[in-house]
Parts: sequence; C-alpha cells; structure tokens
Amino acid sequence: MNKIVSTIAAVAVCAAVSAEIVKNPDPNTLWIENGKNIKLGPTPRKCWGIKGNIKSSSAENGFKLGPAGTLGTYVSVSKQYPWYCFKVVSVERAGSGYHALSTNLNLDIGIFSVVSKIPKGIYCISLEGAKKLKEKPFDNYMRFDIHSANITFEYLGMFKEPPCKISFGSAVIKKGSNATITITTKEPAEMVQLKFYKSYTMPAINVIPGVKRYLAKPVDGKGNKEWTFSFPYNGFKGVDGKIGSIVIEAVVETKDEVQSYIFFNQIPFEQ
Repeated sequence: MNKIVSTIAAVAVCAAVSAEIVKNPDPNTLWIENGKNIKLGPTPRKCWGIKGNIKSSSAENGFKLGPAGTLGTYVSVSKQYPWYCFKVVSVERAGSGYHALSTNLNLDIGIFSVVSKIPKGIYCISLEGAKKLKEKPFDNYMRFDIHSANITFEYLGMFKEPPCKISFGSAVIKKGSNATITITTKEPAEMVQLKFYKSYTMPAINVIPGVKRYLAKPVDGKGNKEWTFSFPYNGFKGVDGKIGSIVIEAVVETKDEVQSYIFFNQIPFEQ
C-alpha cells in the first residue's frame, strides 16, 4: 500500500509541475522549451526529471538552470526535424569544482560536452546521422548534465532548419587532406569568423600556424548565405579527433547583429 501511495504521489507531483514544452509552434519547429513554465519533478516521463542539486528560475532573457546535477525528459524526435539547437545567453561559475555542460540525445550520435569554459551562443547539433530516427515523430529521452554552473538558456528545441549550420563535405577528415568547412546562414552575412577549440578544457586549436583569425569566404552566387574555409589538415596536437572532441565557433556578423554559433565535429578527424 505504501508503495502504491508513493507512486501516486510522485505522479501527482510531476503532473503538477510539468514543463510546458510547446509543440509545433511554427512549421520549422517540432517543439521548443522556452522555460516560461518550466518546473522540475521526480521523474522524466511527464516533466524534467532531476538528479542532484538542480534548480530552475526565471531570468529576464530566458530561464536559469544549475548548479550541479542531471536533468532529462522525453521529447519528440523525427527525421523531418534533424537539428537540435539551444541558446546559452549567460554562464555563471558556481564554486571551484569541475565546470562543464554536456548533452546526450541517446540517439547514438555521441555525447557533446564543453569543459572548463562554457561558451555563450546558439549550439546547433545535427541529428542526420542518427539511425534510430524515423519520419514519424516518437518520444526519446534526452538529458543535460551541468557541473558547477548556473546557465541561462533562452530556448532549446528541435528544428527543420537551424539559424546556422555547418558541413564538412566528407564522412571523415583525413590526415594530409585539404579540409573544407562550409557555414550556411539563414540571413545574409557580412563576415564569418571561425574559432577552433578542444572540447575538453577548451584550449584554442592552432589550425594554421601563425594565423590567429580564420575568416571564411563567401561563395559566389549564394547571396552571402554560404561561406567556406579551407585549410591543410595534418592532425591537431593533443586532440584525438573523435566525434565531439572539437568545438567550432562561427561568429556571424549580419547588418543587425553579431551572433556566435557553437558546433561540434560530428565526423571524425583522422589522427
């Protein structure tokens, strides 16, 4: 009897504090969490289930989560919406311990983490390599792990097209090859600058010796919405090149704003 009462109580609490994930607010969006009514509960089936010391609070430009623990929930995924994006607008270090953010979509495409430094910007992760995806949406468990940080998010969601995307033109970047990265923007850009980091502890990667700024070039006939950057790839010192080991930040300047987009290498770089 006590077990039954406890189960009913847990379900009731979760239902009472369920997060309001908005489904299909527009044709480009499968779902979006804006944090306006986000609450945390004991189980992830109907709300954001938590483990550890995770609290939520509203913020002027979004919602804040932290300082340490795991939160996860079941969300819809589909081949028709192959981009998972979330926007980090501010980060506060909480304590002096391990400082990191990671996300796992449980779709066998990797766990994506940034350690020691959590960049602000719009994180864009492609789901196109996930073999589990189907045309028809189905519920799938996703999670965040936050360590020693209070992070303000503006939103997170699944989209047909992201505000900015990256492509590499091949399934693997081979050592000794000329690597080409293509950045595609939603709006015409005036400048696209790239920065490279090792995801663990976030040291900068020296892609071209002696060069500090890596500027992409606009592709002719694409209305300044497609930019490329090429470099001779001979391996990165101290980086194993596995999926998720490299962070690529694209700083995109348009006539209205300067915005950082955060990508992970979702193909291997041969070492």
